[in-house]
Order: sequence, then C-alpha cells, then structure tokens
Amino acid sequence: MKTAFVTYMGNNRYLYGVLALYQSLKEHKNERQLVVLVGPAVTSQVIGYLKEKPVILKMVDEIGNPNREVENDTRGVKFMYSKIRVFELFEYDKIVYLDADMVVCENVEDLFDKPHMSAVIAGKLLRWDWRDFNSGLMVIEPEPSTFANMLATITVLPSCDGTDQGFLNSFYPHWKREESLHLEHRFNLPASWLEHYCKSYDFEFEYREEGLHAKNVSVIHYIGPNKPWDHDAAELGKLKTMDRYQQSVALWWDYFHRSV
Repeated sequence: MKTAFVTYMGNNRYLYGVLALYQSLKEHKNERQLVVLVGPAVTSQVIGYLKEKPVILKMVDEIGNPNREVENDTRGVKFMYSKIRVFELFEYDKIVYLDADMVVCENVEDLFDKPHMSAVIAGKLLRWDWRDFNSGLMVIEPEPSTFANMLATITVLPSCDGTDQGFLNSFYPHWKREESLHLEHRFNLPASWLEHYCKSYDFEFEYREEGLHAKNVSVIHYIGPNKPWDHDAAELGKLKTMDRYQQSVALWWDYFHRSV
C-alpha cells in the first residue's frame, strides 16, 4: 500500500504549523512522508522555502466556501473547503490527514491500520453532547467516486459550522453510529483542555527541561483562533510555573525551532 501523512496549508500563516508538525513526526520516528497540500493563497516565497524541506508539495486549486465570506480572514475560513482535496489524493491507498495546527507526541503510524474515516469526537470528554467527528485528524482511503460526490454536494449539504468539518459530517451522516470509526481521544486532544483531561481522566502530560512525558496524549490539537505561533516563546520561558496548555505551547515552539 502507498501511504502518507498529509496536511493542508491554506495561507502563509500556517507555514509555522507545517514546520512544527513535520518536526514532531520526524522526532518520533514516523517513517511515512509528509505531503503538504498548498492552496492558491500561499505565496511563491513560502513555497520556495518549503521546497528546501523534505516534504512533498502538491499545489491544489481552491474550493470556495459556499457558506460565508470573511474579512481579515486570518483563520483561512474562506479556503477551508479546499481541505476536502485530501480526498482527491488517488495516488495513495490510505492517508492520515493532520491539521497544520497539530503536533504528535509519539509514533502514530498505527493509524494506518484504522479503517476509512476513522476520526475523533475531539472534546467529548468535556462536552458529552458532542457527536460529530473533528476533521483535524482523519484516516482516509481516497476514491474517485467519493470525491466526485463531495464536489457535487458542496452547495447542497449543510455545514453546521460553515466549514469543511460541518460539511463532512453531513456527507457522512451515519458516522455517529459507527463506533468502529471512533478513534481514542488521545489522537486528537485539544491543547486548551489538557489540564482538565489530565486531572479528570487517565491522561498525563508534562513538558519540562527534562523533556516530554505523555501518557494517552498522541496528538495535540491547538484548536481555536489563537495558535502557538501567536504566543511569545521568550515570555513563556520566563514563567516559573506553566500550566499544561503553556507547556504544550513551549513544546510546539521547540519543535518549530528545531525545524528551522
């Protein structure tokens, strides 16, 4: 089988995330290559920089978001539907997609053994009413007819959040009941909820000078508008005590620094 890790960069801002994600995969001995889907808003200067890295670049055309136009769109909501092009990677038998605001804390290649559309209801341990999967991490077996059906229904199917995630949950309406596709929470753990997860459940996370200690924390997801690269790494270093979220941001910065 031909397999790969895949991420998507919709604008220049996510270059930081791509570099940190790549470094985290590398340091934990994940052997598959990282494919970076590059959207049309990414500049040639950033593309040239990435070409110097051991990643595979694939330029993709925009799929416009049919739900909203956003001014000052730092999150890239306008281009989020373009992420659906991961389902168009027919040259691969199976891919593991990770958002560019994620890092891994261990080897996660066992994800390639999971079935198509395996994903996590990220945050369900805090929000018991949540039933939809988070599209930040998905196991995908690309197939032409599936992708064609997606393109045909983009303007038809609703999206509860106005992004690709809401659309994909509408496209796979039976996912909620197919528990075999529900991955363990460790594969998509919201960084801002690390403290609660570690205090209330069987998770452990600590990042100090001695290094990283993690239990049941395989992939950290920096969900939300504020990304690790929005924090001042120098200011973090001045803190005598850091909560688990701040430790996870420090970890991200160390991955990033080693990548450049």
